[in-house]
Amino acid sequence: MLSLQNMTVIKIITTMCNNQQLQSLIIDSHEGFENRMYSKTGRKFKAVQDLANELISKMCNCTRFKELILELLWPVSYRIMFWISVYAPFIKPTTFYWTDRGRIDNVATAKYILRNEKVSVRERFKLACKLCLSTEIREIWSEMTDEDRTYFQYRKRETFRPLLLFWVYTMKGSDYIRELYMPDIFECATKFGLLEAIKYFFSIMPDHLKNDMAALGEDHLHKKADTTCFLEEDEVDIGYLLFSQLWDSNKLISFHFDSASTLSLILHSSEHKFFLEELAQRLPFMSTASTESLLYLLFYSYHSEMKVMKDRDYCKLFMDVWRTVPASVRNSLIAKPNFGRHFLKVMIKREFRYLLREASNNIDEYAASTLAPNTSVTPHCFDESDWEFLNFLIEEGIATIPSLTKSRSVLLNFLEGKGIQRLLEKSLNICN
Repeated sequence: MLSLQNMTVIKIITTMCNNQQLQSLIIDSHEGFENRMYSKTGRKFKAVQDLANELISKMCNCTRFKELILELLWPVSYRIMFWISVYAPFIKPTTFYWTDRGRIDNVATAKYILRNEKVSVRERFKLACKLCLSTEIREIWSEMTDEDRTYFQYRKRETFRPLLLFWVYTMKGSDYIRELYMPDIFECATKFGLLEAIKYFFSIMPDHLKNDMAALGEDHLHKKADTTCFLEEDEVDIGYLLFSQLWDSNKLISFHFDSASTLSLILHSSEHKFFLEELAQRLPFMSTASTESLLYLLFYSYHSEMKVMKDRDYCKLFMDVWRTVPASVRNSLIAKPNFGRHFLKVMIKREFRYLLREASNNIDEYAASTLAPNTSVTPHCFDESDWEFLNFLIEEGIATIPSLTKSRSVLLNFLEGKGIQRLLEKSLNICN
């Protein structure tokens, strides 16, 4: 249950992000969104932060309240950029509808866009299909020319083609043909995290197909979680929905499956105590690869900063889990050249000051010292929890000075594309 303060802050930031000037800057920051975890540090997002700070200053003078609002600027902006990348890459929405918990209301936002006749009929049809808005799809279909309809039937390069074909055949009344596409349709909806589409298909699907389709979707989520170690919010909800549609016998198999995605669903439910209890039972039987995926999952859950209310318990969870992992598995992971370096790469790209000479020279000091209890901000603009985490990585041997040194090239490559590498090399004296 969110507090009144949290609900107020969420309402203010989501309303503010519908300001056309601010929203335009957020959408402009969408460029290069594949590096979504690092977009926050980009030059374009700096413009978003500056304007947001200006707008907030006009509303209130309370420093702490302004800080609370600005803390949500990135996760709310991220949701806007992510929504556009999935649902409307060729449309520039002017208004987003939000839930009380700071998530975009997919259906309400899409319906608002669909009422805009300035958006081409083809783009409106694609958007409606992604959310399986049957009433709107029929209305748009009636507006389409034969050329438009043929385009969707034979256009093979459309990313969401299985979903589009489903609705084309539905509009034509070809129920038998559309059923043949069901596995492809369901896989497509799961792959792109189309929660509303998954809900729709379960509502019309024969009972005898639900278990098989749920198992197909779960398999995809298992693979994604084990590969990327990160699930978007709608994908987590899809995971819960898929689990609910499995036969009871398969629920047991899925629940006890040695996979990061299963543990991810427990973790995202915020049942951290239950998560640790389950983990304690599974760890003796988990492979090194699954343990590694789980640690990455915990790391991303904290460092992505995509939660509307950042949960710092993830930092402690990472430490607790690491200490619970059998020593033999910990040693195997530490021995992997890129394991500790991977964590440093993400932290470097978020805050490149780790690579400055003064930070490098004093890193042993930071690792050996305990921060004062009342210190909220430490040198080089890192908060206490970030330094605590880095200190932990070094103490446990996960991150070493050599791995930090080898990671310098990552910083230079990252900054090179931003056109400021030479300036930094000259003015900040990056370590040789």
